[in-house]
Amino acid sequence: MKALLLASPLSFPAAMDIPPRHPPFVLLSAAASLEAAGVKVEVYDPFLARADAAALHGAVEAGHPDVICFAPMDLQRFPPVEVVVRVAAAITAAHPDVPMILFGVRQGGTIDRLLQAVPGIICAVLGDPEDALAEVLGALEAGDAIDGVPGLRLRGPDGALRSTGAPRRIDDLDRLPNPAWHLVDLPRYTSPPHRRRLRRILPILVSRSCPWNRCTFCQEFSTLKLAPYRGRS
Repeated sequence: MKALLLASPLSFPAAMDIPPRHPPFVLLSAAASLEAAGVKVEVYDPFLARADAAALHGAVEAGHPDVICFAPMDLQRFPPVEVVVRVAAAITAAHPDVPMILFGVRQGGTIDRLLQAVPGIICAVLGDPEDALAEVLGALEAGDAIDGVPGLRLRGPDGALRSTGAPRRIDDLDRLPNPAWHLVDLPRYTSPPHRRRLRRILPILVSRSCPWNRCTFCQEFSTLKLAPYRGRS
């Protein structure tokens, strides 16, 4: 099984001449877990590449993936939903035989909107993606139905959206491998302006969810409260 893990740009086609400051952390964490499960993984970041539709098509053509795993949102990267729809629609229209899976989207309304807008997306992983992605790809490789994998949002036989269980949650974060930094060109990601003359910095994630879960102004409030706080040892 060969998977292309796709990050999202902030605009599409690229309209802002700004470089990303951080690699797509959530995507690279999922990539590391897929590699550990024996999946051959490639990563493409349209934000870094300032990609247009032709460049996206070229990345898929060059990689010949069996599946595309699309992480529209990541740490400090929250593109408008309209941008995500355009990216997903451009890829699935040009490559209808390559299934697309969403992961890393935490808002249920956004997930449903994307599934309704882009028929080529076969499912979305709810919650922590590392284990669920590996299980979905394993089912696809074996020719099994993916609706047996818990923690997915997908279309039922009647076309209506349904979930296969509660969002996935990984309690033991220590068992997750380090992000697959080797799959991206790290020197092309820039540090914040006040750090550019110092050593390069990379994000780390030492916990998931939030110990407070009560700040109503937080964009994550509606979903973080569904999962307890978990930290690495």
